[in-house]
Amino acid sequence: MATAGIQRDLIVIGTSAGGVDAVSTLLAGLPADLPASVLVIQHQLAGSIPYLVDILRRHSTLPVTWAEEGAAVEHGHVYVAPPDSHLLLTDGHLRLDGGARENYSRPSIDRTFRSAAELYGPRAIGVVLTGMLDDGARGLAAIRAAGGRAVVQDPTTAAFPELPTNALRVAGADRTLPIVAIPETLAELVAETAPDAPVGWHARRAAVLALPLADPSLDFEAGLLCAKCAGPMRLVGDPHARRYRCAQGHLSDAAEILTRAADDIESAMWTAVRALQDRAQALRVLSRDADQAGDPAAAAGYDRSGRDAEMAVTRARQLALDVVERARKQR
Repeated sequence: MATAGIQRDLIVIGTSAGGVDAVSTLLAGLPADLPASVLVIQHQLAGSIPYLVDILRRHSTLPVTWAEEGAAVEHGHVYVAPPDSHLLLTDGHLRLDGGARENYSRPSIDRTFRSAAELYGPRAIGVVLTGMLDDGARGLAAIRAAGGRAVVQDPTTAAFPELPTNALRVAGADRTLPIVAIPETLAELVAETAPDAPVGWHARRAAVLALPLADPSLDFEAGLLCAKCAGPMRLVGDPHARRYRCAQGHLSDAAEILTRAADDIESAMWTAVRALQDRAQALRVLSRDADQAGDPAAAAGYDRSGRDAEMAVTRARQLALDVVERARKQR
């Protein structure tokens, strides 16, 4: 008996540093009649000025909007995760979640990818582009485990190769391509008939692990979070040894917590620097686009803001160096 097939109709794109140009190029190459929905998760600072949708609209063949709570997920539409909110999927609708950061990020690529794996299974296509660190690598593995497809930008062609390199190491990929070749491949994958398989157990389990698991009956130590899962921790055993356990059983001592905290500080500081660099880059793109559109006043305004942003990058980089050095000395 032949196995029934279904259409791959959800594309989830994850990126961080360098992602503005990469996503713009990708969306420009997608067909205007694409029979799939597209979700974009780009790391952004909380409170940052939301230029991303305006930039992507200038390049996209499809309508682009910020994702809104409860919005229906429609084919032929691009939804962008807003700053400071995780973008999740429910039954045919979007959900915004202000829960804890994951991989130092909100929105988190992993959170969205796991949600896509759980709800869409083999209908989902995960895409990882340029960026730093590894947010999205494990979520991409969940999509593959659920029967979906994975496309990763060739790290040698990425402005920041660390994220796609980590995605390939953790999840592998069905296609590894330069950014200019990805749109055509996505159109081909959407046109494929996928096996009508149930969502894989690994994807369901990954989605469950994203939920809060803290037991309110336990006396958790205020402010201490597990280095492995970010769950709250409580003191266990000999109080003089200062050992802590989270709700999932991970065990740490005070020295490890201090070391992890220093690592977290370093990652957070450089994440902030990269976000400021992305803002400066976005303002340069807007200035160039306004100039080409014959609006010199807007171009000059974006240019001034861009110069201010570049000065902020310089100050933030120096602050990051100072803070990281002090944190290392305190280990």
